Amino acid sequence: MSKTKEGLIKSIIDSADIHHNISTLGMNLPEAPENCSSEIFWLTCSQVIDDFIDKWLRNPATDKGNRNLCECRKYYPEKIRQDGACQKHDFWGVYQHGRTGATLYWDKYWKSENSGFYFKYTTEELEEMTMYELKKMLKEINQFNHDVADMMTRLPAALIKAYKEDWARQEEEARQEAMGYNKTLKELLENANPQIVRLAKGIKKELTK
Repeated sequence: MSKTKEGLIKSIIDSADIHHNISTLGMNLPEAPENCSSEIFWLTCSQVIDDFIDKWLRNPATDKGNRNLCECRKYYPEKIRQDGACQKHDFWGVYQHGRTGATLYWDKYWKSENSGFYFKYTTEELEEMTMYELKKMLKEINQFNHDVADMMTRLPAALIKAYKEDWARQEEEARQEAMGYNKTLKELLENANPQIVRLAKGIKKELTK
């Protein structure tokens, strides 16, 4: 085996090590505002990942080239796209692996089983491939890794937006509760919700001008 091919295979093996590629440990993420549900964080993470998957599945490299090999056309026509491809069986998918889902993988090159998470090809199998096949594989793996890393850089901004929207929602709910119910100002000032208390103080300030 040539040194060039050996180096190419090493690059593939190194690039294929993607364990915990979407872990948020060590990331500089914005703090959640007071009274913000932890669900906002997880829902935002899920939305960012879903958006990535939707975009990645439009990549031509995800198309297996298969057509009419499954029975979905007959039994599940809603899974058949306008171009005749089955969304479930004719494309390589993107999934999460692990208890916390901290590894995002493309099943064209990786597989997840109960026994663990693996790159699909052994060094011996790679050695049997042509240089063209190896270069194509490395290019696609690197593109996947690049796009996953880019997705992670967008998470902080997505969280800031989600936190602002949730804070605005809480403010509006607090305003409606303060204005829409028959409560005394004293009750509002003693409310457990700091946003209602702040609004009540504003009302008191206006009344004592």
